[in-house]
Amino acid sequence: MLAAINYALIAPFGLLVREMRGAQENGTKPDFQHLFEGALITVCRLFTLFGAHWLAKAKPKDQEEQCKLLSIGIIYLIDIIVAETSRMYGFIAGCNGIPDDIVRSSRKEDWSDVRVETGIRLFDQVSKDWGMGKQNK
Repeated sequence: MLAAINYALIAPFGLLVREMRGAQENGTKPDFQHLFEGALITVCRLFTLFGAHWLAKAKPKDQEEQCKLLSIGIIYLIDIIVAETSRMYGFIAGCNGIPDDIVRSSRKEDWSDVRVETGIRLFDQVSKDWGMGKQNK
């Protein structure tokens, strides 16, 4: 799974590089907030597509265990997504000589919205992966 996610993360990484380099070559200043938000949303979508594979090697038989693992995943996955997005963003900004104060000031997110979106996406994918829901009882 990690090899697959590494390849999947090339896309948002490449988009950030293209936008930051392009702006520098044109002598313009990119909208750093927009770039960070776009990367964050893309990384969120990629990570949540792996659904149940983040939570267990095999589907737990007990619905209570499924709910427990899903709850833990919803709580922790956002930290992984933010860390990965920030790592990409910071690395690319540093390689392009973008000052630290600009990088730090460009990350003004509504973290509660990001958490909700991540939770909903993970819940939706895991529900499909494990066949959770009323129709599957």
